[in-house]
Amino acid sequence: MRLARSPTPAARACATIPDAPAAGRAAGIHVIIHIERGGHMTEIPEGQAGVAARPTIVFDYDGTLANTSPAIMRVARQVLSAYGMTDEQMGDLRRLIGPPFPLGYTMIYGIPPKDAERLTARYREIFGTLGVEDYPLFGGMRALLERLRDEGRHLAVASSKRDDLVRRMLAEQGVLGLFDAVRGADDHASADKTAQIQRCLAAMGASPDDAVMVGDRCYDAQAARRAGMPCVGVLYGGTAERAELVEAGVVAIATTVGELADVLG
Repeated sequence: MRLARSPTPAARACATIPDAPAAGRAAGIHVIIHIERGGHMTEIPEGQAGVAARPTIVFDYDGTLANTSPAIMRVARQVLSAYGMTDEQMGDLRRLIGPPFPLGYTMIYGIPPKDAERLTARYREIFGTLGVEDYPLFGGMRALLERLRDEGRHLAVASSKRDDLVRRMLAEQGVLGLFDAVRGADDHASADKTAQIQRCLAAMGASPDDAVMVGDRCYDAQAARRAGMPCVGVLYGGTAERAELVEAGVVAIATTVGELADVLG
């Protein structure tokens, strides 16, 4: 095992992307306020414009649609342990949820790219043997997707996961047919989340002006901004701290699936 360097600042909260706070202000975030909807409090930014009116919704997968975190961390721990890393060196494995592999291993732990590719191959080999019980939809998510679909909204999934894998997982969860477009990574070049969002929009003939992204990490918000659309951040997956999403420029924060339903309208 050879670690090129210690974990980078980007690993801690995407803090190395300098325009995140400025982008948040440009997107219309001023002050996050609380309003009561459906008997509970939902956070939305003062000045938020039109998210609920946007007909196209692009969802991230891990930590947004499905509770994959325990499985991701379990498999990552297994492959990193075999690589020779201690639990102390691994630290908070939630940092690996969001950035695409193999880049994530290099960005978070400074693992050389060639080693990161080998770790990724082993990770995918193990993850491919898991069943749907290892990546359940979050409670209430199926009902939300069905309601949005019934209302005529256009739904998509943009994921850094391998394209064939995310499609298989959605099919096993019984929700693949609810999405108009699903785009994942099919090679290292297409693992960029912005490219996945743009491919989803192109497949649906949708404009960024009519779309909103929903994601759980700063990577989702930053990719959405580069694609020209706002992002709603979610905390119910436990993959990011509130400050990370605010710094990344989300236009709203949902702490439960019910709150997400309120924000999306």
